[in-house]
Amino acid sequence: MYPATNPKNEVIDTIVESIRAQGSMEVIPFHLVFSYFRSFDVLHVHWPDAVLFPAPAWRTYLKTFLFLGIVLLSHALGRRIAWTVHNMESHEKYYARLESLVWNVFLRRVDHVIHLCRQSEIALANDERLCGASHILIPHPHYVGTYPNPPDRAAARRDLDIPSDRFVFLFFGMIRPHKGVEELIDAFSAAELLDALLIIAGEPIAFPQERLAGAEAHPQIRLIKGFLDRNRLEALIRACDVVVLPYLKILNSGVAITALSLGRTILAPRAGAMVDLAEMLGERWVRCYDGLLTAADLGATQQACAVPTTGGEARGPEEPDLSALSPSSVASRMTEVFLKGARRARRR
Repeated sequence: MYPATNPKNEVIDTIVESIRAQGSMEVIPFHLVFSYFRSFDVLHVHWPDAVLFPAPAWRTYLKTFLFLGIVLLSHALGRRIAWTVHNMESHEKYYARLESLVWNVFLRRVDHVIHLCRQSEIALANDERLCGASHILIPHPHYVGTYPNPPDRAAARRDLDIPSDRFVFLFFGMIRPHKGVEELIDAFSAAELLDALLIIAGEPIAFPQERLAGAEAHPQIRLIKGFLDRNRLEALIRACDVVVLPYLKILNSGVAITALSLGRTILAPRAGAMVDLAEMLGERWVRCYDGLLTAADLGATQQACAVPTTGGEARGPEEPDLSALSPSSVASRMTEVFLKGARRARRR
């Protein structure tokens, strides 16, 4: 499986642990060198463009050609190649021409395409590079139980020094240009929600530092820069009222799944997997907006999601029903795909 793990996204570890628990397949971690000498039936790739992440140019080119070599060798040996579609292009495009090569070589040799949402399936249905590949829809697994001892809202707020009467919007994850953090800052500033607080927490990647400096100066915006460990992230999510995904482009999102797994409503664009989640869970848990995030969207969300006072109207269930996203169900369906692929590979 490539990448073998992702310290900033738990989905690979969740899938691997669940597949191993099924007991019918062995999962071998991918390595750019050692995988040339290992025996396996299925190459499962999550992010083909991961080899293009910022690094010295020589290292990026070396990783790319080692990865493509594994793809070509696997295809020549009759191994099956599966791709779980998290995105269909990189966001920053550091190496545009090299990226084009990666996608063209990889997609033309994919046998099984695993879509996490219907919009992905629709977008790639007529891609000629995937001619002959099978397509299957298997949703992103939830993370319920990954955080075994979550603090309650009041305790989390005490630990983070957040007043109990503030309505808290939270953005977390890597702060990258396509995630719309600038638009979020502008919308929150324009909304003038006097009893609200916006927390932006994460590691800036290719993001204008002057915009973050401006956010730090705002009295109702709290900026927490740097990688968030699990305990810190858990406390922030439990302390907030709504997790905001102001993304300019979105297909799938581990941030959305993490927030929902910890019982927090999300505010996100009506696009990609957010459409599927909204239909499955309803507006109580997934609030969608069209176009760019606006001050009106934040104001309406605060009004709808504020914790009711005594005697107020109840907001509904305290946890979303994510049973359709159970890791065991996801692992069973993926295992079925891989076992079929393995049998076909052995027959060749």
